[in-house]
Amino acid sequence: MLSVAKSDLSFELPNKDAENSIKSLLTRVESFLNKEYGAGFVIPPYLADDILFDPDNFTQLKKKLRDTVSSVRDRWVLFNVTKKSDTKFHNFSISNIGYKAGKKGSKDKPNELMAIYGSDKQRVYNLKYAHSWSRVDGRDANTVLGHMKRMRLWQ
Repeated sequence: MLSVAKSDLSFELPNKDAENSIKSLLTRVESFLNKEYGAGFVIPPYLADDILFDPDNFTQLKKKLRDTVSSVRDRWVLFNVTKKSDTKFHNFSISNIGYKAGKKGSKDKPNELMAIYGSDKQRVYNLKYAHSWSRVDGRDANTVLGHMKRMRLWQ
């Protein structure tokens, strides 16, 4: 569906309802996604007309749509598995895992997975460079491990 060549599409705003317009392509993609995954399961990104009808944005548009579908695929599989079995899945979303690596080195960030303390009783953020640590605090309510212990998912 997304294998349409840029040269086969019309990016002219006055002809936005034409069969070969970029808007029609997005409508067909959305219809396909609704049929494939169920209505409303995949929500394509909203794009204003000035961005959508600019041919220079075509590659970015295709990438955004592919990324949207790719990110939904795993969630869709889990959704269908839970419908057919009596299994619960817990999903924890985190932003920080203790450090941010970059070209100039790494920066310490909060660790939302678990609270770890070194032998000097100081909290260790960057586990990548921690050579010794002595304790994992499972009671820290600001971490995934703390939530799992409180929900009795981890004993």
